[in-house]
Amino acid sequence: MMRESTTLSRPENHNMTETQRVAIVTGAAGGIGRAMVRGLLAAGVRVAGVDRDRQPLEALDASAREQGKVDDLLTIPTDLTNDSAIDQITKATRARFGHIDILVNNAGIGPGSIRPDSWQRPLKFWEITPDQWRRFVAAHTRANERPRTLARRSHVSASPRRRLHPAALSECPCLIP
Repeated sequence: MMRESTTLSRPENHNMTETQRVAIVTGAAGGIGRAMVRGLLAAGVRVAGVDRDRQPLEALDASAREQGKVDDLLTIPTDLTNDSAIDQITKATRARFGHIDILVNNAGIGPGSIRPDSWQRPLKFWEITPDQWRRFVAAHTRANERPRTLARRSHVSASPRRRLHPAALSECPCLIP
């Protein structure tokens, strides 16, 4: 017996004025992060998009403008390996949107950041400089510690309707509602 698939969607006239969620998406300017930002905006979630690269963030802003969601997007250019990044992100997000409900921990770097053609010519570990190793390790250790710290510093509302859900894409390829 074949089962019919159903698609869940939010009614278009859904009023989210009091319950509108706010998400922080790290690694927001490209790939999965960019898709997550666009999807969250389309679902009516306000988003603080964080990335270290300013130019792709500007493209993300233009994309939000095309969606008619420019007021629902805050772009924050910062490097998560910097100690001041968490305070910068939480202060800017709370100043713009008032609270934080969702964290999508998507930031990271891969071999393409060291050599753009790494898919065609895979990197060998002995070809990577000490500075590149340090940057890679910092991005994948210090930056991955950040969600817990970000969650603690976000001062999420005590309301049972507002909970922070850290979603590390490396552990779960979905956004926890």
